[in-house]
Amino acid sequence: MNPPYPPLHALQQSYLKEVSTPARPGQPPALDAWPLGTALPLDWVVLDHPAGANLWARLALLLRLAATPLRVEPHAPYNPHRAYPSPRALYAVHLVLETPQGRWLLDAHRAALRPLAGATSAPSADNPVYLHLLGHLPTIPDSYGTLRPTLAALEAGHLLGALRHLGAGLGLSLREHSALAAPNLGADWQPLVTLQVDRTTPDPQQAAAAWRDVQARSSAPGAFGLTTDGRPAPATPFQAALKDPGTVLLAQRLDGLAPGVYRAGSSAPLPIPPAELATALHGAYSYPDDLNVYGLNAAVLLTARYGPDVDFLHTQLTLGERAQRLCLALAHAGLFARPVRAYREAPLDRLLNLPPDQTVAYALLCGRAPVHDLSLPLLRRTAA
Repeated sequence: MNPPYPPLHALQQSYLKEVSTPARPGQPPALDAWPLGTALPLDWVVLDHPAGANLWARLALLLRLAATPLRVEPHAPYNPHRAYPSPRALYAVHLVLETPQGRWLLDAHRAALRPLAGATSAPSADNPVYLHLLGHLPTIPDSYGTLRPTLAALEAGHLLGALRHLGAGLGLSLREHSALAAPNLGADWQPLVTLQVDRTTPDPQQAAAAWRDVQARSSAPGAFGLTTDGRPAPATPFQAALKDPGTVLLAQRLDGLAPGVYRAGSSAPLPIPPAELATALHGAYSYPDDLNVYGLNAAVLLTARYGPDVDFLHTQLTLGERAQRLCLALAHAGLFARPVRAYREAPLDRLLNLPPDQTVAYALLCGRAPVHDLSLPLLRRTAA
């Protein structure tokens, strides 16, 4: 039986808060009568031995690890957190699973699949299998204005990066599939990308390493703004990021790399004093009291070109996935990365002398946290 209200009523809420009316602290979101359907199993044997698991078991674990809450940070104002970042931990991007048996919406907070109209009771491992990523724009506060679709697309890129990072070790590849129409869930929903899930050769060591990376990923723990511990950070992940065209690195305290402003494709720093770019970035940021750019180990600026022949949505997805790869590489090195989009581009574009069709489209503020991670894990491995 189809629900008598829009099928995504329950997911217009974020954990411990509602989109329209904020919940009181500690008040869980209201539940509705729409049945959950299939729960996503948390089978650690699949992570250890993915070759012995079927497609559905691997995919269920992938969705559980990449797209549901992983931890709560008591010291952070917004919770819970997943394998990828989202503004204010709102997580406006949702997943719809499609198989020959129908379509199911992933209820991330309850780790279950909600059947959409026409779906059978439970999905199976029959091919083909698709994942649709859709943004629910009302989840993002109105104060973000016209930036809301951009934030949703960037978040989808981060989610795509997390899915691919974890999926590779589980023997699952995700490639964009433009021929299949995304579900039409109403005017508030923005179709972002559709992915076809294919089997590949699993690698349990890679799967275990990817799981460690997403657990370590952090946008910086701490209740007193964005700060670092003052020690130098390894330069290797930042030097790797400079291999991507359009990347600009503000290096301030990195082992093995002199302070300076570096651009992809050149080993020599640009003739811009790093303090000047730090000042410009701090002044352009919408919340300057929340951070000290001069105290960061580094900042990475991702530039992009826009024009009539450029697919804006695809550009945002690519930026988000690039940023997610860097977030995970820095987590592997014991560092945090906070992606930010709330800044004025013009001062940065002028200082970097970018051409008129190029802009600083995304930025990551990076460093070594001054405190140990105080988070509470929500997915804990237990002895078999």
